[in-house]
Amino acid sequence: CCTGSALTASIDQAIADGVDVINYSIGSPSASDVWNDFDTVGFLNAREAGIFVATSAGNDGPGAATVGSPADAPWLTSVGASTHSRTWVNEVSFTGGDSALATITGNAFTDGYGPATIVYAGDFGDALCLDPFAAGTWTSDEIVVCDRGQIARTDKGENVAAGGAGGLILANDEGNAASINADPHVIPASHISFADGVALKSWLASGAGHSATITAGVYTQDPARADIMAGFSSRGENRAIDIISPHVSAPGVDILAAYGIDDEIKWDMISGTSMASPHVAGAGALLMQQNPTWTPAEIQSALMLTGNTTVLDNDATTPATPFGMGRGVVVLGDANDASLVMDETYANYLAADPASSGDPKTLNLPNMANSQCVLECSWERTVTATSAGTWTVAATADTGVLLSVS
Repeated sequence: CCTGSALTASIDQAIADGVDVINYSIGSPSASDVWNDFDTVGFLNAREAGIFVATSAGNDGPGAATVGSPADAPWLTSVGASTHSRTWVNEVSFTGGDSALATITGNAFTDGYGPATIVYAGDFGDALCLDPFAAGTWTSDEIVVCDRGQIARTDKGENVAAGGAGGLILANDEGNAASINADPHVIPASHISFADGVALKSWLASGAGHSATITAGVYTQDPARADIMAGFSSRGENRAIDIISPHVSAPGVDILAAYGIDDEIKWDMISGTSMASPHVAGAGALLMQQNPTWTPAEIQSALMLTGNTTVLDNDATTPATPFGMGRGVVVLGDANDASLVMDETYANYLAADPASSGDPKTLNLPNMANSQCVLECSWERTVTATSAGTWTVAATADTGVLLSVS
């Protein structure tokens, strides 16, 4: 990637050029030194210049406290990755073994393959398919099952292809659960859930004559597949300061995108919070055009205060939490019609530095956190109405927690 000095110069140049929006699909798994890091400080200057900045939350999920720098800073809009309704679906059918195994539905942006013998990479000494298998490991173009983890998903296809495999089944790890991707593998493939992978490997361990057929990926639109958090999307809690990160979520799974390799422009199906963040940068640009008097903080608040919170975690069953989805998946039309927005000043951001006896909990943000709350704690926030009206405030809480608003 770029050097710190080059990134700093880029931020400074963007400010000097008078841009309206910056997307920063770059980050570190480590927590920020919020008031001292080159990029967090640079983007605080950008906010003072009236620039809306979106940044990727990181791809170190689904474990807790994995959001890193600079997505843990309050003056950037940090973005988690969720699914959308459009994807490429395929199926894997099976014969042989001691018992029947039902057809498994997966995702892949590839051609079909088979019928062919299917084997488990763990029986060849490398269940995760971390290294290229020796040429001739498979001599009849078998379909190989690899476990997800540690290296890029598409690298696993390349590693089994090196050993002579003709197809790949990528079985999720338990943490990623049902979060699967339509990756453009170098050989026909299917990415399947953790539960389906457990069933498949159990079937492979019994009997003989195991064979499988992978169908080609088919473009599908299914609303039920939308608004599910990606397993890879980094989660809170925020390790740097007492705010909740990420701030919002946006589509970041199976995004058709330009992809340059060695100066050759290609297209690829890419997944990551680096794909989610540009959606929010674009949303910020549209909101800025429609609401020219809104500050970057007010644009951020409009996106957060109107997000869709009917979002599932990466198991596609459990409701997502604010530590995963932030304030929900961005709904641009609702954000444009936000009846309340929240602003904050450059001076207050500087004054909130704990090293100068400041308190980040006092910042006028659309979320509230206190990692040291003992028995009772409180926050104060200021909202601005975008039109005349009357508002009623109510609070809901988990069992055992009492919330009141005045």
